[in-house]
Amino acid sequence: MSKLIEAVECFIDRKNRNRHPDGSVDKTKWYPSETEKQECCESVRQPSRAYPWSLMQHCRTKIHVEHLFGLKSGAIAEALTKKGRVFLIGSTHPEVLKLLDEAFRGIKS
Repeated sequence: MSKLIEAVECFIDRKNRNRHPDGSVDKTKWYPSETEKQECCESVRQPSRAYPWSLMQHCRTKIHVEHLFGLKSGAIAEALTKKGRVFLIGSTHPEVLKLLDEAFRGIKS
């Protein structure tokens, strides 16, 4: 399976709360693990009493997942467009299969 397919599946699962970023809670604030933490995390508000999940929310974004998988910026968004979904062929993830079905519906072979 390609890194792009894995990244798209990871992003969809994180967005839908079926998979969670790796990290831990320190009393009331969530922090990413060393493997989860990426360069993009540095520009995100540090967790506080008012925003305890700021980094958790960021770790569910396309930008973060792209960094996590070593992809170029915009790769996931491009793959999720109708034209870009051809790169997702081979995935068995139910949501990705639904996207592929939508993209290719009406195309006659």
